[in-house]
Amino acid sequence: MGISTLLRFLIGDRSAILAIAVQPRAWVTGLVFVLSAGFAREYDSEDLLHEPWYLLVPLAASLGSSFLLFGVLYGVTALRETSGPSFPRAYRAFLTLFWFTAPLAWLYAIPYERFLDAVAATRANLYTLALVSAWRVALMMRVAVVLMGMRPLAAFSRVLAYSSGLALVAINFLPFPIIEIMGGVHVTGADRVVQSAAQLVGCFGPLLFVVCLVLALGIRPRPHWQVSLDSHVQQATLSIPLKLLACASLATWIGILPLTQAEQRLRRRVEVAFRDGQLADALDLMSAHEPEEFPPQWEPPPRFLKGEDPALVLDVWVEMLKKKPAPWVQGRYMARIKNYLRSGHGDDEKTASMINRLPGKPALLQQLARDPQWQWYLERLDSHLRPELRINKNGG
Repeated sequence: MGISTLLRFLIGDRSAILAIAVQPRAWVTGLVFVLSAGFAREYDSEDLLHEPWYLLVPLAASLGSSFLLFGVLYGVTALRETSGPSFPRAYRAFLTLFWFTAPLAWLYAIPYERFLDAVAATRANLYTLALVSAWRVALMMRVAVVLMGMRPLAAFSRVLAYSSGLALVAINFLPFPIIEIMGGVHVTGADRVVQSAAQLVGCFGPLLFVVCLVLALGIRPRPHWQVSLDSHVQQATLSIPLKLLACASLATWIGILPLTQAEQRLRRRVEVAFRDGQLADALDLMSAHEPEEFPPQWEPPPRFLKGEDPALVLDVWVEMLKKKPAPWVQGRYMARIKNYLRSGHGDDEKTASMINRLPGKPALLQQLARDPQWQWYLERLDSHLRPELRINKNGG
């Protein structure tokens, strides 16, 4: 059983699925693939030196997800079946096949942010997520048919009901509120792409889940295990090239990490300072470095889609007025304050107090006054502004 077996498995080949399922030690290779997938996800998005637990997230997720899916597909039957394998052996075979889909996650390692703009990179990442997710769902349907002998429609409805239900649960645990998003909270263009994807899943996911659940409950799966998992049966051994591929997929990151982790450590230091309320330290740290030293297209806090309060931008501006940060930092937060004011959310008095502290007649206020879409909010702030800034007296 070699690399060709892995490749044929990834396109749903029957003989490859059965060959991997009956190999009792193939799960070790699958585990290495899962660990390498953790690096592929996080090598350029997290500070792995200080937060190495991110590498274990795919492993934990795969154990929980595979166990639940196995229960949905075969669990009850496996417990009742007297002629088939025991539950532990059956689950081990299923988990091995589940883990052998991990190489698909290597696609997550494509650094779109380094050659695309923020919006295009976000779209590319979401398309990659959709591709990998759909591919894995299709493979698990094929596994249910080939390994468990389930009817194709029964396998289709059960896997899709489970997948859509899991997606809906994930949406409910997102750090941003869907209702507030639909209410018009203003965020960056890249975050807006994520919002749209979340809304799409939130709208059509329930319908897909209900349809697939009805089909799953209405069709008896009648699974029948297709191969023997008895330990005394001679099975093909894992080839050296396949083992080397698994090890190389993990070892390769040792050479890649130094290229990305320095910027991730710097990002984390800034974000930790913000989280601890040390705004001055965070601004000083950003000002002491060039934007190129941070991860590509990184945006400093607050990030609404990470559950951070957008009003933090007002406190940042108050701190910026005390000590002028680097021009690039000012530019980032000028764009951020525009988005915040345009949203019309937050404390009017606090917002006006921040504007009042800006020197002279701020260019920001002039830009807002010229935009008809913002006139209503400026009128709301008018009574809290310094007399010379009031649009009623100065015409914007």
